[in-house]
Amino acid sequence: MLNRKKNIFITGKRRVGKSTIIDKVINKIELEISGFKTKPFFNSLGEVVAFTINSASNVDCKEEPQFIAKKIDKRKWMAQLQTFETYGVELLRKSLYDESKVIVMDEIGFFEASACNFQKMINECLSSEKVVFGVIKPIPLPFIKKIKNREDVVIYEITKDNREEEFEKILKDLREVLTSV
Repeated sequence: MLNRKKNIFITGKRRVGKSTIIDKVINKIELEISGFKTKPFFNSLGEVVAFTINSASNVDCKEEPQFIAKKIDKRKWMAQLQTFETYGVELLRKSLYDESKVIVMDEIGFFEASACNFQKMINECLSSEKVVFGVIKPIPLPFIKKIKNREDVVIYEITKDNREEEFEKILKDLREVLTSV
């Protein structure tokens, strides 16, 4: 099944545990990783008012927040394309040349729909010798469709009912892919 599919993505509805699976798998494989993770940014009332992008290799560090989207009203968000095109591109470029075997991309979604240089770097990472392991939103944007349709990509759909079973499959498949790269 995975003979040519070295890039592994998780998809599913909001709050089913996709990023949790990424973290659990990374902890189990105990390898150096690179790439990026996105995180919600909360105001003093505990409301999500923005999202940030951080290095996956030092997510818990106290780095300056790099905002990728800010909430502008109850339902609308404004993407911060400059962050994707500078900091995001820098994270992925470093990932291509560092010692890590796995590039984490948590997550690819609609905020970067117009970030052409960031998208180009994602494709370079997917086409590299490294393994990409990430989360991809289940939305029908052209860029996301292209990733999902690549011959070297496998997608696991996560639900609340299957997440433990899928975690085991993903862990097994990632270990298998890592032995062949």
